Amino acid sequence: MTKFCWLTLWVWLLVILLLAGCTTDAATRNTQVNSPLPRAVEPVRFPTPTPAQTFPPAPTAASSMAEPPTPLAPPTPTPVEAPVPTIDVIAASQVTYIVVAGDTLFAIAARFDSTVDTIRTTNRLDSDLILPGQALKIPVEESEVILSEAMVLPAPELIDRVDESAVDATPYRFAVLGGDLDAAYPAMLERERFTLHYDPATPPAIAPVDLAGLVTQILAHHEQRFGVVLAGRFDIYAAGSLFAAPDQALRGYSFSRDRRFQIVVDNGMESAMQRYIVAHELTHLYAWNTFGAPSSVMLSEGLAVYAGLSFAGEGALLSLREFCAAYAQAGVLPQISAELAYQGHLRNLENYYAAGCFVQFLIGRYGVEALARLYPTSDYHGIYGSSLADLEGEWMAESAASPVSASFSPYDFVAAVDETKAAYLNLLADFAGGSEQVAAYRQIDMQWAAILAGQLPHSASKATE
Repeated sequence: MTKFCWLTLWVWLLVILLLAGCTTDAATRNTQVNSPLPRAVEPVRFPTPTPAQTFPPAPTAASSMAEPPTPLAPPTPTPVEAPVPTIDVIAASQVTYIVVAGDTLFAIAARFDSTVDTIRTTNRLDSDLILPGQALKIPVEESEVILSEAMVLPAPELIDRVDESAVDATPYRFAVLGGDLDAAYPAMLERERFTLHYDPATPPAIAPVDLAGLVTQILAHHEQRFGVVLAGRFDIYAAGSLFAAPDQALRGYSFSRDRRFQIVVDNGMESAMQRYIVAHELTHLYAWNTFGAPSSVMLSEGLAVYAGLSFAGEGALLSLREFCAAYAQAGVLPQISAELAYQGHLRNLENYYAAGCFVQFLIGRYGVEALARLYPTSDYHGIYGSSLADLEGEWMAESAASPVSASFSPYDFVAAVDETKAAYLNLLADFAGGSEQVAAYRQIDMQWAAILAGQLPHSASKATE
């Protein structure tokens, strides 16, 4: 009985254990069947940071209670040293050029082997007027060009760091007239008959080859017109800015005895006025060293005006005959036999042109060879058989009878010249080279060129506004 009981107990215990195991397995299977299948999830892709990027650590609960981090100070801009011309190789479709005082589109185009039309189209310019500090996009090909670090903007992502006041803060560099010319004009361009000296940090450095080519053309023109070849070499010193006080109103000066002259080159070689200035000063040197030292300032300046305009002014500037006819009919044509002042075209334009008209009259009536003999002697009786006063009277009568351009009245023309001269001299009296002064100077300069081409402003008073 006892054995039977124990056997029964073990059987029941085994049944209970079997039932418990089956229940657990069924519950597990039921859970797996009834639970929905998980959906496939697209893995999240984070951008791989470049070596230059850094990311701050995510804030923790502890860090959120800490004091706020000290804000980073803005980067201190690196001081910009004075630009030193370097030769860079540009391998880009375009560069950004910063206009400096004295620049012209022609000179910039020549520097970058481009054209004025291309630069105007690229920058949507309505005219050739550009101002210091203006940024120009210049299409370029891979080539070597002379660049200055201050003239090319940094990459676009760095533009915010550029000090916009840097351009205005750059001091205007007045040119040296006389003195230590080798130090002031250290760069040289050698040609067969002359040496061109210039400062590589000023605009003539942009197109010295063009300027040298212009000088060669003028020399050939003079030798053909006057029939005398200039022997020996000479030197030219080209400044890209105005001369220092008290010579701001001068555009050129010839040291003919020393076979050198200096000029201000603040316009492109396509400018008729710029071509005239170069031709005018070269005439002084040429005549002194072929005809002889001039016997009077009037003959010296008159020949330089006549030769300069005969080279540069045909079709581009008002002729000497028209200029003097306007002054004669307005009753203000200077008497060249008087002691006239010749202190620069901006001060005494009418005196220079009157002397040029008289020389033109003498050459037209008596020829170049007679004038070449008169130049160093002033022997009017011996060469022409008449006195200076008699010749002057004939010339003034001829000028008064000459026709004047129908596009303006003689009185308006004289008034426009006088007012533009006054505007120049008022500006140059305290000229320091600031951006506004340079812009005003360029504006007056364009008006001056227009007037000498016979194109008067709508109101002559605009010259002094």
